Amino acid sequence: PSASSHHAELGEALHQVGQLSSLYAALKEQVAQLELTKCDRAELEKLRPLFLEADQKSSPSILGDLLDQVASLQTVANDLQGEKAKVRGQGCHCQPRLLGCKRSPEQGHQAWVKGLAVVGELGRESMVQEIEKELKELREKQDGAKAKLEQSVTDAADHLQEQLDKLRSVMENMMASSSALLSMSMPASPELRQAEAQATCPACSLDVSEQVKQLFQRYEQLQHLVNSFVARQAEIKAVRQLPARSQDEELLKHIQATILQVQEDCEKLNSVTGDLVDDHRQKQKDIE
Repeated sequence: PSASSHHAELGEALHQVGQLSSLYAALKEQVAQLELTKCDRAELEKLRPLFLEADQKSSPSILGDLLDQVASLQTVANDLQGEKAKVRGQGCHCQPRLLGCKRSPEQGHQAWVKGLAVVGELGRESMVQEIEKELKELREKQDGAKAKLEQSVTDAADHLQEQLDKLRSVMENMMASSSALLSMSMPASPELRQAEAQATCPACSLDVSEQVKQLFQRYEQLQHLVNSFVARQAEIKAVRQLPARSQDEELLKHIQATILQVQEDCEKLNSVTGDLVDDHRQKQKDIE
């Protein structure tokens, strides 16, 4: 072949090598960005208990999808290694042709290195796009799980506050009944004290009032716990962290159990107070 044909062949080869170099640089930048945002298997395993508690019905499929994503990413990594080996083999075949053109040994080596790098990038471009898509889907699933957890905690806090509001209403009624009972047992008129002493037991009235006071103190402690729980969840949501489910569940169980116990005590004390009031009224009628 003539020198002009060698020159044309060299120019075409260098042009292709330049294009391949540009593609390689762009893909290298994309891979670097993926390295900053990727999740490893250990991080996904840490999310397993959170997903299980967030939605017991749908979480098995979510976790299965996540593990499939990890396996798929591992397969892609293996494929990239295989492509790298193939590119090296192709580079060895292309090197003699490139070096056969009229140019210096240094120019031939540089052209061969660029060509070797870019040939591999052409085969991996579609794989990188697939990895980006899979990582995006993974992040969307993680965000969905966080949203479900936050909503479940918010619903639980609202339910507790609703129960406390009902309990407060009962407590206020009991305090009013206790005050009325106490006033019955301590008449202001000295002339009626002897007759009233037979109608109402002052010690019983004082005991009921003390029990009502203790129940109200327990209610205030419950309200403080619920307020602390709600504030903690708001702080966690502000910094966009996953809530500590084990600690939150223990606190919710404790609050729920205490509310039920206070409600039961209120019902018993309310029954006792009602009996005392009825007994007082009956004795008052007998005295009259």
